[in-house]
Amino acid sequence: MVDLFLIRIPSLRAGFFVRVYNLSMILKNMTQIKKHSPLKKGPLRNPGQSLDEKMQDVLYDDVYFYIIISAFLVLIAINEWIEQIFDTPPAPLLWTFIAVISVGVSIMKGMEALRKIKNIKLGRDGEKIVGQSLEKLRAKGYLVFHDIDTGRGNTDHVLVGPDGVFTIETKTRSKDGDQRISCNGRFIIEGRGISTEKPLIQAKGEAAWFQSFINDQTGLSVRVRPVIIYPGWFVSPQPKDAAVWVLNENAFPSFLDNTERIFDQETISSIGRCIEEYILEDKK
Repeated sequence: MVDLFLIRIPSLRAGFFVRVYNLSMILKNMTQIKKHSPLKKGPLRNPGQSLDEKMQDVLYDDVYFYIIISAFLVLIAINEWIEQIFDTPPAPLLWTFIAVISVGVSIMKGMEALRKIKNIKLGRDGEKIVGQSLEKLRAKGYLVFHDIDTGRGNTDHVLVGPDGVFTIETKTRSKDGDQRISCNGRFIIEGRGISTEKPLIQAKGEAAWFQSFINDQTGLSVRVRPVIIYPGWFVSPQPKDAAVWVLNENAFPSFLDNTERIFDQETISSIGRCIEEYILEDKK
C-alpha cells in the first residue's frame, strides 16, 4: 500500500516534506509565547487523574490515530476509483496545490489550538492550586465548593465559614518579569499597566447572585463577599474593608484570620446544605 501511494502521488517528495516542515517551524516560532506561568509548582493530583490520563491516551493512540489513517486510505481508494471509472490522467500539480493549502491551514489551526490549550491548562492549574489551598480550610470548620454553574457562568469556588460566605474567582495570568497586581477599587492593573474592570464586575455579580440565592433559600440575611485570587502573583496590599478582596492564594488565609466571626456551626451547615442541594439538583 505504501509503494502504491508513493507511485500514485508523485507530489509527495522529500522536497515537499522539507518545505512543510520548515513552514511548521516558522509558524511555531511565530506563535511561541515568551511569557511564563506564575505558578511555581503544579497542583496536586486529583482522585482518578491517572484514569483520566489513561482515557486520553486511549483516545489519541487507539481511536484518533486509526480514524485519521482510515480516512486517508479512503481518500486514496476514492481517487483510484475515480481514475479507473473516468480514465482521468494524474494531476500532480492540482493535488500538490490542494495539499499545500490543506497542510498550511492545518498547521495554522494546530498552532491556534495549541495556544488555546496552553491558556486553558494555565487556567485549570491555577484553579486547582487555589482549590487545593482552600481545601485546607476544612480543618478550621469551613465548607468549600468548586466550579458551580449558576446559569450565568461558573463560579470557581465558594467558601462558607465562621466569618461568612465568600465567592472566589481565580485569575491565572502569565507574566514576563517581576510584575505585580494592584487594585484601586475601580480597576485592576495587571502586570505592565493593563487596566481592566471586568474581573471586579464579574466577582461582584457572582457574589450578588449567591447572596440573593442564599437569602431566598434560608431566610437569613447574609452578605456574600467577592474575592479575586491571582495565584503566583505579587498583589499590592489593600484594605480589608475593600468591596472586593484582590490578593494571591497565600494572603487569603491571613485575611480570613483577621475577619470577625459571625456564623455559628448551625448557620454554616444550613448555608452549606442549600448550596450542596443546588449543585446536586443542577447535575440531574
